[in-house]
Amino acid sequence: MKIVISGIVALVAFVGTAFACDLAVGTSAARDIENTVNTLVETHRSQCRPAADGARCSVICVSQVRVVNYDGWLLVAGAAGGLAARERGLDRFSYVSLIDRNLGEDRKYLRIDIAKASAVQQRMVAGRVDGPTGLAQMKAAASIQSIGQ
Repeated sequence: MKIVISGIVALVAFVGTAFACDLAVGTSAARDIENTVNTLVETHRSQCRPAADGARCSVICVSQVRVVNYDGWLLVAGAAGGLAARERGLDRFSYVSLIDRNLGEDRKYLRIDIAKASAVQQRMVAGRVDGPTGLAQMKAAASIQSIGQ
């Protein structure tokens, strides 16, 4: 647990400690993403918080457990992040970042491009892509990053 928490602190410090983004908007989006992830992927118990990413906000979601189903977490968090950002102004957001015990111990996190995630979420809701195709597209919008890089 200590490794994950220190990884989270390093990630937040890396993304930015002073909020250049609109904190109220970022907090509202983070709360919506957290609620959606925790409702649809109950075993992950994620906590999401906003962080400054230049002039935009990013949302960092942390799970204190070892996530088993990264595909589900990625798809739900990406879709929820895309929707939350679009509802509040897509140009205000950069990324949704995910970190769990496994990634934290390796000092890594999963970063999802919010604009690409939003487009995938819209295609899925409109029925233009099925679940496996949407997952593949969400994976294409994501990358593994090293903390402090």
